[in-house]
Amino acid sequence: MFKLISLGFLIWAFKEPLYASISFIGLFVLIEGYFLLLDIIKNPNLNLIREKYNLTDDEVIIYKKYYIFYTFPAVSLRISQTISGFGLSVIIWIPLLLYNKLWVSAIIIGLNLFMTFYLSKKLNPLHFANYKGGRGKMYFEKRIINSVQNKIFLYKNSNIDSILSSRNMHKTRNDTFKDMLYEEEFARTKIKEKQTQYKAQIKNIEEKLKEYEIIANVSASTIDELKEKLEEAKQNLWESETS
Repeated sequence: MFKLISLGFLIWAFKEPLYASISFIGLFVLIEGYFLLLDIIKNPNLNLIREKYNLTDDEVIIYKKYYIFYTFPAVSLRISQTISGFGLSVIIWIPLLLYNKLWVSAIIIGLNLFMTFYLSKKLNPLHFANYKGGRGKMYFEKRIINSVQNKIFLYKNSNIDSILSSRNMHKTRNDTFKDMLYEEEFARTKIKEKQTQYKAQIKNIEEKLKEYEIIANVSASTIDELKEKLEEAKQNLWESETS
């Protein structure tokens, strides 16, 4: 995305160098100003950071120095590349602006090279520590920069493992609860089936009783037997409904 924007600015600069340079200056002032302000006003709770990530005194100093890099690592790396691009673009901007006699714009964009270098190091210290090739202060800070990054990485991973473990526990509980609900529903279905059978049995016995009462030659013992079965069926139905 930045390459396309830069290309658009450069094409515009060949047609209207004044307006293009002013817009370009406004863009890098906005982006660089925001992250410079964020770097200046940073006020992390260092005691909390020390305990949270188990940092040494030297590591706490490095954490504060490269606070943006450790707090917003993904954003920090991308913005570092963008700001570095602003600095490299002076190779084209300066000759173009000098050719068009736009001295003020040329000076501002030229001086911005120092700001881009400062912010790029702040936002991506590991890259510049490795780039130093064995020289400079950042090279000697590299071990501590790496150490802080590793401790933060381990802390975040341990939190992720805890969250996943908690989610698995909740999932297991939910599955158990679902199994219980399923078993309860299954039991209710069986009870309803039994109740339907008892109701059908009661209806059948009542119909037979009515038939036998009409037929005169049916013995009293047969009717009494049916009445007992009827009472038994009603008792079974009542027990199934109250269980």
